[in-house]
Amino acid sequence: MTRMVCDIKRDIIHLACTNIICISKSIHKVTINGMIFIYFLE
Repeated sequence: MTRMVCDIKRDIIHLACTNIICISKSIHKVTINGMIFIYFLE
């Protein structure tokens, strides 16, 4: 399964929490037009 989380401009705290929670997962971050797309490959 692949989940996508999108945050705009307020991604710093979210990214920090997400990295801790999903530390065992493969995380891919892509920035498109100022939007942060985080892909979790489970």
